[in-house]
Amino acid sequence: MVPCSQDGVRAARSSGYSVPEMMLTLLMLGILVGSGFAVWRSTRSRVDVASAATLLRMTVLQARMQSIYSGVAHFVAIDTNAHSIQVFSDDGTTAGVLDSGDRQVSAARLASTVGLVMPDDPPSLGSPYGTGTLAAAWPLPAPSGGAWSGRKGMAITTTGLIETVEATPALVDDAVIVFSDGSSRTSAVGIRGRMGEIRAFEYSEGAWKER
Repeated sequence: MVPCSQDGVRAARSSGYSVPEMMLTLLMLGILVGSGFAVWRSTRSRVDVASAATLLRMTVLQARMQSIYSGVAHFVAIDTNAHSIQVFSDDGTTAGVLDSGDRQVSAARLASTVGLVMPDDPPSLGSPYGTGTLAAAWPLPAPSGGAWSGRKGMAITTTGLIETVEATPALVDDAVIVFSDGSSRTSAVGIRGRMGEIRAFEYSEGAWKER
């Protein structure tokens, strides 16, 4: 039997990690992973909220073009239960009313964490048009009749005007629709229906910025 030298024993012991060293390493890894996840989640929330405004803007613009070129009015609906933005062609039996006969043209999903809600921060949110403080995330009158259950929306006429979908439709003018995660991430769509103007905004660093 060949005896081990003391230097060999020391080398063998120094080649591994002690339990406290391993625990410290795992703790540091956990902190790094947790910090990275928090940054990712914050970034993802910002992107989801900003994308909602961009998506609504593009959907309304597309519905407006379809209405003008097809000569058929369209509805843009936000389904708050399905978290989606839908477009319907007014092909049903009753003109100006969303019903079962209207053909769905498109549907696009919203992130489940994004809704038509005012943010907690800031507690008072000014309009991106500079026309005062926003009172609600959805400023338009509630839809009247038809298949609007669980939906909010607007109508696009064959001349490109954007109107409400209440019993007596009115022109949408200087309306601001707000999306948020309920916390601080906020975006909005500004609509001036007479001109067919639809603009998307994001609230960042205490101010509205157009997207």
